[in-house]
Amino acid sequence: MKFLRPYQERYVREQAEYEQTVQHLHWRLEDMRQELCLAQARINAQINHATEGLGQLRSPSWIRMLINPLAEEIQRHFPGSVLRLSGPLGIGAQVQIALYKEGTESDRIPPSSALIGYIVVEPGVLSTGEVYVRDLKADTSEYSPGTIGEMNGFNHPRCPLPDTVEELIERFFVICEMGGTQWLTERCI
Repeated sequence: MKFLRPYQERYVREQAEYEQTVQHLHWRLEDMRQELCLAQARINAQINHATEGLGQLRSPSWIRMLINPLAEEIQRHFPGSVLRLSGPLGIGAQVQIALYKEGTESDRIPPSSALIGYIVVEPGVLSTGEVYVRDLKADTSEYSPGTIGEMNGFNHPRCPLPDTVEELIERFFVICEMGGTQWLTERCI
């Protein structure tokens, strides 16, 4: 039928263009899927690398970086002493810095008669490196005996560290006589 001929040619042409466009879009989609797989593999590798990096990071130790140097500086004022740290202990994460007479065995808890003196420090806002000292020479009696607050030393005021180690020792270091405090859960540095 000659009448339909121009319509048939137009239809065949458009059908061929349609099929060509569909084929082109399928190829393009396949290329994009492959690119997505490669990108996803790259991203997964980056995620794994970052995760491994996080796993290997170690948070700075406030005891090692803040308390140990403080303790060593205190020890310099007591020649012949042995330095020992206990803690962190309790709600306040308190660390006891204790000095013992020289000759005290480092692998055992020394007898209380060997204790020269001690001080108790605790962290404040660690993101700013804040450290406090408990004034063991003062007692507010705010917490009754046997309460959590009393057992955690909260009856002793929490004070900012003084500007000098000498002032810290003078104001806060508890000097012991024979039969002084015995420390539990000790860890040598």
